[in-house]
Amino acid sequence: MGLRRRLIDSMFQLLQRLAGKLMPNGRPGKNPFFTNPFFMVFLGASVAFVVSALAYLVSSYAIQKGAPGSASRLLGEWLDAWGPVLLSVEFALMVVAAITAMVTDDLFSASTGSGESAPQ
Repeated sequence: MGLRRRLIDSMFQLLQRLAGKLMPNGRPGKNPFFTNPFFMVFLGASVAFVVSALAYLVSSYAIQKGAPGSASRLLGEWLDAWGPVLLSVEFALMVVAAITAMVTDDLFSASTGSGESAPQ
């Protein structure tokens, strides 16, 4: 057997052992991050905040270089007028969602049969 084949086989066996440790039943485990819906709200608000911040950053360029009446110039002018308000609302939503996610984390985390949190 060639060296390359032995390396591939040993890496495959290592991955199987790691997968057995991470997922003892052979199936992918449920991701605990997605069990709390407020984490998803936080994730969505964060993505919207980043996209809005980048759009607000480029809006001045679109106003200067865009043709009059073009969609990019109109969007740039709207962001120039309403961008700070939009970013403030998205930031406030991020803060509220993050705090709510942290406060309700125990409600959505895995628990034992007695209703108490699992010991760590």
